Amino acid sequence: MKTKELQDDTPAVLLTSEDYSMTEEKKKITYNQHKNAYTQEYIRQNYDQLSIRLPKEGEITRAKIAEAASSIGMSTNAFIVDAVRQKIQSMQTPSDTPAL
Repeated sequence: MKTKELQDDTPAVLLTSEDYSMTEEKKKITYNQHKNAYTQEYIRQNYDQLSIRLPKEGEITRAKIAEAASSIGMSTNAFIVDAVRQKIQSMQTPSDTPAL
């Protein structure tokens, strides 16, 4: 940043291209921070979060779920939500087999 005196002896600030790029970078950071804050607030107001624990090895692992979801073009989250939805629906539908 440089200063230059104008004709009426008042100092003026001259921005160099380096100063301008720093200003643009600061604008991007500020914009991204605001966008992130808005997104986080939207998620907080509109979604519930559920945490599950899976074994690192075994029949059902995070990697196996992700691979299965990817193989049918779904996100891991969508795959899990769909599986839970199907399970709940099957529990609510009366079974054709008589109870013992």
